[in-house]
Amino acid sequence: MLHPQQSLASPLGNFYFESVYFMKVFLIASIYLFFLGLTFNAKGQPKAQRLAYVDVELILSNMSEFKSMQQTLMIHRDKLAQQLAVRKNYFEEKYQEYVKLMEGSKILEQDKKAKEEELRKLQQEVETFQEEAEKNILKKQEELMKPIIEKIQSAVDAVANEEGYTYVFNKSTSGTTAMLSTLIKAPKEDDLTAKVAKKLGVELKETPNSTSAVPKN
Repeated sequence: MLHPQQSLASPLGNFYFESVYFMKVFLIASIYLFFLGLTFNAKGQPKAQRLAYVDVELILSNMSEFKSMQQTLMIHRDKLAQQLAVRKNYFEEKYQEYVKLMEGSKILEQDKKAKEEELRKLQQEVETFQEEAEKNILKKQEELMKPIIEKIQSAVDAVANEEGYTYVFNKSTSGTTAMLSTLIKAPKEDDLTAKVAKKLGVELKETPNSTSAVPKN
């Protein structure tokens, strides 16, 4: 039987930060698909395409809703981590009791098997709780991110329609969303970052995760 520290290492400590990364990727992927596909006029001919881009990493990092969501998710994760710690500590206590019994001079075979079965059940309970906790965090994350995704999508839709753009791409030069950026070079006049942020009521500030210039109106 493995020692509990070997068999029950918890990934919850890193899970939050990994989940935030994938959360951002999911968000940018959603916006990246905006208006994906050609639009046609009444005669069935493709209309002239206008391309624009938005630094979503910069907007996201300055949204109060996203910062609040991170705090809420961390609190939720910490509560689950505490519950997991209680279960692991109880398992550790039972394991140490088993070790002491094994070090004793006499122990009946049936008592030994009973203790080992108890430990196996406790171990399974801890592992099951750990797996469910990770699923719970993902579910909570999706629940908290949904209104943020919808809010940014609505702002992108509105600005693109107002400005007459057909496609809107992500242009994050660094940070977790840079992997989804497809623009190497683009005219500054097609940067909708400031307008989308204004539509959202978000005040943009330069951050270490973004190099987009913020036009001053």
